[in-house]
Amino acid sequence: MSTALLAAIAVILCILFRILNVNSQPQKPSIWCGDHKFLDTILKISPLIQEPIPRDATCVEDMIGF
Repeated sequence: MSTALLAAIAVILCILFRILNVNSQPQKPSIWCGDHKFLDTILKISPLIQEPIPRDATCVEDMIGF
C-alpha cells in the first residue's frame, strides 16, 4: 500500500471518529429553564433526566429502560 493511501484512510477514520463522537464521555444533559421552581418540579418528577445518557443507547427505549 502506498503512503498516500494510508494517509487518506487515516484522515477518513479521523473524520468518522469526529462525526460519530466516539471518544467523548457521556455527559449530564443540560436543562435550561427560566423558572427554577418549574425545573425543580420536573426534576422531582423524573430524576432520570439528571443522569448521563448511556454510551450504548441506540434508541429512546434503550435510554429510558423499556
